[in-house]
Amino acid sequence: MPLVMPFDFYDPIGNRTSATDYDEQGNPLLSTYTANALNQYTSRTVPGYAAVRGEAATNATVTVNERWHIGVTPSIPYELMPPAVSCPFTPACNGHDKCYWTCNSDRAKCDDDFRKGMNALCDECRKNNFLKYDPRGYIWLLWCKEVAFMYYLGVRAGGWYDYDKFAQPEACEDCCCDEGK
Repeated sequence: MPLVMPFDFYDPIGNRTSATDYDEQGNPLLSTYTANALNQYTSRTVPGYAAVRGEAATNATVTVNERWHIGVTPSIPYELMPPAVSCPFTPACNGHDKCYWTCNSDRAKCDDDFRKGMNALCDECRKNNFLKYDPRGYIWLLWCKEVAFMYYLGVRAGGWYDYDKFAQPEACEDCCCDEGK
């Protein structure tokens, strides 16, 4: 069976709404995401199992999450498969939200700082995990920064709506910016 690559869908302001991966039989594994008006995820549904890709000899014993599996379907070579290490972007997201909700903030600077923050988190995750010893760590780092870039593109393309319609009007409504007060 040919390798079927995963794909994601995003709403107009860059929140992921769904992600689809495929198991070794080509069955879709759908995850869904729900975000609130503050651009925060409020719920997520995930399939009961995850697709695992790799390459091994037909007589090899492969261990995934401390469980062994025999008879692996060849797809992406092991040395090119990014390790499954999570790198939460929450601190960068929270900083981005705070920047948007600061009266008279510069949206482009908020978005640029968001990207820089996610890239720094990728670097930190690589240093603080086994990735600094894993030869695939550099590939993982590129992958992590690519994900960060996708989030950045999402806020650049769609963040204007939240910024202009909600964040700035509300942030500046309570702003005590008048000089005589």
